[in-house]
Amino acid sequence: MKKVHLSIGIALIAVAGYVLYTTRSFPNLGGTDIGPGFFPNLIAWLMLLLAVLLIFSSLRQEAVPAEEGDGAEESASETKTQTSARFLPLFGVAATVLYVVLIALAGFYVATPIFLLALMWTLRFRKLVPLVVTIALITVFIYLVFEVMLKVPMPSGLFG
Repeated sequence: MKKVHLSIGIALIAVAGYVLYTTRSFPNLGGTDIGPGFFPNLIAWLMLLLAVLLIFSSLRQEAVPAEEGDGAEESASETKTQTSARFLPLFGVAATVLYVVLIALAGFYVATPIFLLALMWTLRFRKLVPLVVTIALITVFIYLVFEVMLKVPMPSGLFG
């Protein structure tokens, strides 16, 4: 797990650095400190901080010896759950990379519901009505904040 945490921490630092670099070119709206780049910068700085903490905690982590001789055998469902839980971070990173590619191809408002559906389904959020309502509300919220309030156009993809 130590290598996985280190890899994720380094990847998050790279993403945060990219976001911080990219948001420098965002326009300033009317002489205020809060503009289109404020929220992405805030998230990027938080991501950077948390990635550094993840790296430090994984470096400080000592190898925990496995408990032996307790006599309890794991059931097949517990083993399957533990195995699938190990791949959740990897799936999240892969889904995010595919999301970025899909934004470039299909646009933000097509890619975002697909991305949210994939993540929520993977995290076993399977009730259809709350799933659809949540995805719709998140997408509409992003539209209202960025397109309407901040006047930041979202990527429209190759066909927009």
